[in-house]
Amino acid sequence: MAGRVERHVEILQQVAHHLSPDPTRQDRPGNAAEAETQMWDYLGELQRRTPQVGLSAKTAEFVEHLVEIVGRYGEHLYKCFDEERIPASTNELEGFFGISKRLFRKTLGAGSTTNCVVTNLGAQALMALQQVRTQDPLETFPGPINLSAYQKARAELDELERPARQRRSYLRDQAKHLVALLDRWFSSP
Repeated sequence: MAGRVERHVEILQQVAHHLSPDPTRQDRPGNAAEAETQMWDYLGELQRRTPQVGLSAKTAEFVEHLVEIVGRYGEHLYKCFDEERIPASTNELEGFFGISKRLFRKTLGAGSTTNCVVTNLGAQALMALQQVRTQDPLETFPGPINLSAYQKARAELDELERPARQRRSYLRDQAKHLVALLDRWFSSP
């Protein structure tokens, strides 16, 4: 079993290599068509050299499953070779989300970002954070923070979050909302 797992991991590493648009890759394809051709050449060779019976039968099934998956999702797997805006890895993106979650938890005094500003505002909050992070950190604010402007912004934020809070309230206390809804229906003319 351990040997089979090791073979399957090696196969997956090779598949990942063929899908990698890393610019430092020695055999990096020039475009998506070349990448797809390389992948199918690798998978075809893998199918030919993997025995179909005996102890390798499970590995042959694994290879067939990989071929099916690549065939099903193939048109989406190679777009990163034609689009330079798609990074070679997700490390930078994952790092941004990790830092973002930590900053939001620290700012909000929360143990989690679940059901907080990030969940309710999503992209808007992350875009604001990205905008703040790209400014010069040594640059100071031009003047004191306007308290009335902050209070106005906080009220606008509360208004934006109201629908999400209401949806969560419906889910958390359905019985209370059902009673109120029935009272309203029976009391209306």
